[in-house]
Amino acid sequence: MQKEKLRLPLLSLLALVPALGLAFLGTVAYPQSAALASVENGFAHPPDNARIMMRWWWFGPAVTKPELRRELENMKAGGIGGAEIQPVYPMDLDDPALGFRNLPYLSPDFLSSVSYAAETPPNESSQAIPIKRRVL
Repeated sequence: MQKEKLRLPLLSLLALVPALGLAFLGTVAYPQSAALASVENGFAHPPDNARIMMRWWWFGPAVTKPELRRELENMKAGGIGGAEIQPVYPMDLDDPALGFRNLPYLSPDFLSSVSYAAETPPNESSQAIPIKRRVL
């Protein structure tokens, strides 16, 4: 009985040794290699071609070039690396009085808007974000 009482505290202390060692290792400063720093920086600030892409729904498509630029700026600011344009059904009917117009699918105006979105940088200091132009 006496041996068991002695063994339990001894085993508890032995279990603490690795934990204390790991805690100590976390406080030691190791020199960081340039390669490791580069990998860390790549995760913190990934290039555009490594960022997420999204599906960009164009309802109608009732799009205007100023609105496209605004949305591109928001995507870039939000860390989006590219988009696939997905034109879908209109949300509302054309209304000339309000200047609201749905662009007919694959019309010259529609294709001009797709090209504008693909070639226009979100702001003056950046490149255009990748836009997939293949429409299925």
